[in-house]
Amino acid sequence: MAWLVRLFAALFLLLAYLVISAEGMRGLFETAATPLYKTGLWPLTHLGRFTETRKLDVAHILCLGLLAVVWVSWEMITGYYGAGHPMTNPRRLVWCAGTVVLVCDAVLFFTGVTQSGFIGGASVFAALVFTALYLGMLVFLATVVNMIEGRIEK
Repeated sequence: MAWLVRLFAALFLLLAYLVISAEGMRGLFETAATPLYKTGLWPLTHLGRFTETRKLDVAHILCLGLLAVVWVSWEMITGYYGAGHPMTNPRRLVWCAGTVVLVCDAVLFFTGVTQSGFIGGASVFAALVFTALYLGMLVFLATVVNMIEGRIEK
């Protein structure tokens, strides 16, 4: 059951990361807007030949990595807190790193929402609300997966 929740969450998050967070990454870092076929790496140079893969850029690859890191770290963090384990130094390190990654993800998401006009313009308040809902959903999904797997008591 937990894999089913992960699958449906991953489909939604994949769309959010590849559209919104990638746009934020392109806005913050110019090198992230480099198309993959222009990177000079041998297998990726062939992507420029096809219209379907011509628009893939470095931001898409970096956002996929960020998706994996955010998901794994927050499943670990909610598992630690929900189970009531004592905080050891390795768990503190995971908590700090996961929080930093989540804040970076929030900045990318907020930047992507404001730059793309995703919700009808550059309304800062609407972008803040949308980002807060997005972060809450990430933590909620990680908690639900931990509850289904029995790491957290219901």
